[in-house]
Amino acid sequence: MVSGASACARAIRIIELGMNPRLEYQLREVVMARQVHDRDISKTLAAAQQWINTCLVEDRSVLSDRPLWTAELVDEVYHAFVEHPDYSKADFITKLKRQMQPASPPAQQLLAEMLWALLLFPSNVKARTKQWQVREMWSLSGQQLPDDLPLMRDDVLTGIGSGGPGFNNYRPDEMTFLIALASDLKRRSAATVRSRLTCRSCSRPNSSWSSTCKRPGRSALKCRRVC
Repeated sequence: MVSGASACARAIRIIELGMNPRLEYQLREVVMARQVHDRDISKTLAAAQQWINTCLVEDRSVLSDRPLWTAELVDEVYHAFVEHPDYSKADFITKLKRQMQPASPPAQQLLAEMLWALLLFPSNVKARTKQWQVREMWSLSGQQLPDDLPLMRDDVLTGIGSGGPGFNNYRPDEMTFLIALASDLKRRSAATVRSRLTCRSCSRPNSSWSSTCKRPGRSALKCRRVC
């Protein structure tokens, strides 16, 4: 078992974007190690760090070689999802597909990557279900994800801790929060984003910046300082 504050910080970054706040008590058992109940979570943590560097600091993609996390595409996703909520009783993926149908193929692919990020944490959603949902959203663009993507493997998507029923109940709010955070970051320089994501005193991931982000509607997520 390898423990330390860096593992804790990285896990909390995942939790910010994909976990119901009522489950914060699980931090004591989960984020202080790279193993949870004999499961190695190091690949999930590494995937989260890669996503932060590749997509939030830069404008690239973790599932393709295209620049998907640009300000323009984030704005398009914001318009399609946040400004056009679907209050029907359909399941989340059905509504998500309807909301993103008018968007451009690159924006649809970006939304699929955002969904991938939200699905990193919960262990009560099976890896094959996560894979199906991400691939289903990506296919909306008219393209298919390759079968051998490293970040779509079971050992990456197995999860860290249970999201409980709140994860599914509040997933639209969690997606809205993530889109709002991305929108805020993409209006800043890469140097500013990097400094906001890193504590100057210890060089660990820092979540305090997200508490200043304006986000519409009710959010099921809570920001925490990790150092």
